[in-house]
Amino acid sequence: MGAGPAANAILMVFYLFYRGASIYLFPLPFQIPVKWVVIGIGTIEAAYWVLSGYPLLFTVNLLGLGMGYLWHKFLYRRAGMSVMIEDRIYGMRNAYHRWKRRRAARKFQVYMRKHEKDPKQYFDEYGNFMPPDERDKKNGGRGGWVN
Repeated sequence: MGAGPAANAILMVFYLFYRGASIYLFPLPFQIPVKWVVIGIGTIEAAYWVLSGYPLLFTVNLLGLGMGYLWHKFLYRRAGMSVMIEDRIYGMRNAYHRWKRRRAARKFQVYMRKHEKDPKQYFDEYGNFMPPDERDKKNGGRGGWVN
């Protein structure tokens, strides 16, 4: 049947993604909202379907519009749902690891208070450990950049 049904499906999906968009139709020098283009093409195809002696071509073209709608409604949203579920799973995992780090930091602060030591004596402003005998040296006694 040609590329007509596929073009109609792409036009419908474009309309469903960008409902407020306007496009240029080739011979016309002004923009037309996509909604009116889809309605116009659907109306023309339906009129030909009713008035034509060979309605199969126009039925397939109308089915192209319908398949674009069904793809957007079911398949695209399903893919979006799986992405949302995946983000939730990884978000929960990351939240768990953040909770573990905060818990370890609180335990460390309790440990340092218990031994009457200030954690700032052992760590520089970047969080790098400085051994007690090398506190006066830059970067904990190591030369160069420290991660």
